[in-house]
Amino acid sequence: MSRRKEFVVGEALEKAMNLFWLKGYESASLQDLLEAMGIGRQSLYDTFGDKRSLFLAALDRYFDGFDELANQVEDPNASLENLHRLFVAKAGSLASPAPRKGCLIVNSALSAASTDEEISTRISAFIRRGEEALRVALAQALERGELEPNADPEVLARHLTCVLQGLAVLAKGGYSQGDLRQAASTAFRLAAMGGSPSELGSGLDPALSFRAEA
Repeated sequence: MSRRKEFVVGEALEKAMNLFWLKGYESASLQDLLEAMGIGRQSLYDTFGDKRSLFLAALDRYFDGFDELANQVEDPNASLENLHRLFVAKAGSLASPAPRKGCLIVNSALSAASTDEEISTRISAFIRRGEEALRVALAQALERGELEPNADPEVLARHLTCVLQGLAVLAKGGYSQGDLRQAASTAFRLAAMGGSPSELGSGLDPALSFRAEA
């Protein structure tokens, strides 16, 4: 019986996470959550606590998937090309089919995090986890000679993190997957090569090329 309950709890939490992702913490009412999760009010209180506790649990569930991606980024066997493609793919995924949800972490940072210190701390930790994964991957690329010798993995990782968070906002604003992929690819190549936009021409390393899909 307990195993069955765990499955149901996980399923309900997934539905709550998707609703928070779509509507935001403040706009998702308790009734909205109950209807989306398919449970009663008392079941929510008994299992998750209040709405805020449910939101924190939903953030943690989202982070599980985020952490899996971070682990892929940190893979020591992944080349700079692999990192480039992962970065561009992540940017494209932000413009998922309607309704557009963007990124739960960014959405929450712009709303709930501004008034709740614990939520703010949690979100900051999530963002820094992604930044650290990029730093590790770029440091490995530097060791393999795939970056310019004077490249600073920490600075580049922070720059790419800022780019990705900004693209999440553009995704909510209606930018297409092709737009986001192209912007992510350009930002990555600029960071990896230490060049300027005018240098992103036919002389690019083929390993860093990416054709944005509309």
